[in-house]
Amino acid sequence: MTRYGERDYEVTQSIGAAIAFLRFDGLIAPSARWSCDNLMIDQSNHLLTEPLEVMEEAEVDWQAWGGANAR
Repeated sequence: MTRYGERDYEVTQSIGAAIAFLRFDGLIAPSARWSCDNLMIDQSNHLLTEPLEVMEEAEVDWQAWGGANAR
């Protein structure tokens, strides 16, 4: 936590390289700012013109969610 906010992308880039090497379409990881997950798509393995398969959907009131999850 003492380094939170620094712009050191070495670990992030290593993870991205592993995802590309393993030919994964992307990664789901927890958000550092909110109590949710982020989806990152590796464009070298899954083009943005290719469809993504929706497994589940839900409508979200973003203003209510932001107010309830603000830090």
